[in-house]
Amino acid sequence: MSWGVESIKVVPCQYNSQGLKVLDVHLGTAGSVRKNWQDVLASITRRLACWKWLLPQMSYRGRVLIINNLVASTLWHRLAVLNAPAGLLADVQRKLVDFFWSGQHWLKASLPMHEGGQGLIDLESRVAALRLKAVQRQLYRLDLPWRATAHALLRKAGNMGLDQHVFLLDTTGLDLSGLESFYALMLSAWTLLQHIRVGGLQPTAWVWEEPIFHNKLIPLRSVLSTALRRRFLNAGLCKVGCLWMADGTGWKTAGLLSQQTGIATQRLLGRLLSEVQQALPQPQHLFMDCSRLNALFGLLHRIWLRLGTTFTFGLFILGLRYTFDRRFRCCLINSVFGQAKLAIWLTRRNRIRGHGLTEPPLLLKSLISARVKLDFAYFSSVTDLMTY
Repeated sequence: MSWGVESIKVVPCQYNSQGLKVLDVHLGTAGSVRKNWQDVLASITRRLACWKWLLPQMSYRGRVLIINNLVASTLWHRLAVLNAPAGLLADVQRKLVDFFWSGQHWLKASLPMHEGGQGLIDLESRVAALRLKAVQRQLYRLDLPWRATAHALLRKAGNMGLDQHVFLLDTTGLDLSGLESFYALMLSAWTLLQHIRVGGLQPTAWVWEEPIFHNKLIPLRSVLSTALRRRFLNAGLCKVGCLWMADGTGWKTAGLLSQQTGIATQRLLGRLLSEVQQALPQPQHLFMDCSRLNALFGLLHRIWLRLGTTFTFGLFILGLRYTFDRRFRCCLINSVFGQAKLAIWLTRRNRIRGHGLTEPPLLLKSLISARVKLDFAYFSSVTDLMTY
């Protein structure tokens, strides 16, 4: 894994066989991590005791300022990267409320002042906010040196092999036992938000990246069994694109899925395919079924036969894989593909505007002819027609 040398910052650390200590945070074995929380409750109690003598003369607002800024703030550094042991935050919260108003634990003091509260910090809410901040950085910061590592850890969620796609899932019923506790809490905090995907599934190339299971936009009734889902996941079939033939010719058959997953009931697999197809936006691939483009695909098919290559929709979408040995052939084929896609878009635009060429084969020939003339003029001007 390449971390990017320019992004690495050297920080002082201490290490031994049990783990290491970085920026006053112990990492490593379970025993080493427990050192972060030793005497935390006692330390909080001592800090609060230092202000006991002034408590009778202190307003409630003053008590909140001491709790939030001088006591609870000492926990944020560790809570930003670690999960506290079970029950510790509840014990600390109890100590804080006792300092604010002894015995009045029924108070909603943690509400904001404009909602009738006192603005007292709620530790569980703050931890959830810290995890949501980590989610935000994971989703929107592309320059993080640990982003690839986080992706590798997220792929353990439910054994689905998904990284950022996990945040699209309905995690109810998703097995998170194999996930690190920090990332499990990230997903738990994410569920606190009511995220809505406006417009649902869109008829774009990204629809093939949609997860099949635990996806609210693809409701499945045929595969509810955990064992059946595990068969699909073990076979690497976790996204909608995995149900499409690799050569782009169409959907996989129930028989082929039976061979890949080991599920003998082809009728069940047929129902699953039908449910996935019904959930996708219609039509899924407009260009494949569009009669306007039949002549263009026929022309490309004839060109490819002369080049000794078979034309497929998968090749049209992804392009020919580049290799050094056949670099000139790859450049030529992919260049024609690019011109063909441009011809599709331009003729569609011309048809909407009501003027210009609307036949894709004619426009493709014009684009290729213009490119050949342009290249010829360039290489003639630099007296290098042999390269041309």
